[in-house]
Amino acid sequence: MQNLIKSISLLEETNKILNLYFDNQINKENFSDETKFVEIPFGQYSISKSKFKQVVADISYIDNFEVESPKPELLKSIITLYKTDENTKVLLKKIGIDILESKILSDTTVLLDKNELKILLGKAPYLISMAMVDLTELNVGNDDFEVYKDQKNMEIISPINEPTIGVIDTLFDEKVYFNE
Repeated sequence: MQNLIKSISLLEETNKILNLYFDNQINKENFSDETKFVEIPFGQYSISKSKFKQVVADISYIDNFEVESPKPELLKSIITLYKTDENTKVLLKKIGIDILESKILSDTTVLLDKNELKILLGKAPYLISMAMVDLTELNVGNDDFEVYKDQKNMEIISPINEPTIGVIDTLFDEKVYFNE
């Protein structure tokens, strides 16, 4: 929360200066013109000239910003949290979820019942990276799957000149057929 509050404050101060001194927009020419910055009384703001320029440079790379709101069903679920500097058990305890060690599946993945999930969604939904229902809870029988005994496995040739796809996922399995 401290980082979010600090980021929001920096963006608000940057926005004030952009509105007052740059007509709510700045281009490369204005950004490089030091005479434009001499007339700005940065002492009146809670942001320095160098920090202002850093924020403007950083946000110039952002095309769109959204905050996703997860809406999983309130069932026993496997939840993957975004990686933080905090131990998962400690982090969940801070928001009111006292989880058993046996329900922690990895550094970032936990098994939560519907009450624990309700608390997480109410207090820190932004921590949820991914959610899925507990597969053991699904009422699926063997009759729901068709088995093809005589079918040969299909082979996929290794890529030659295809586009490169980047997968940003700490749980990515390198044994899958498309890992190359």
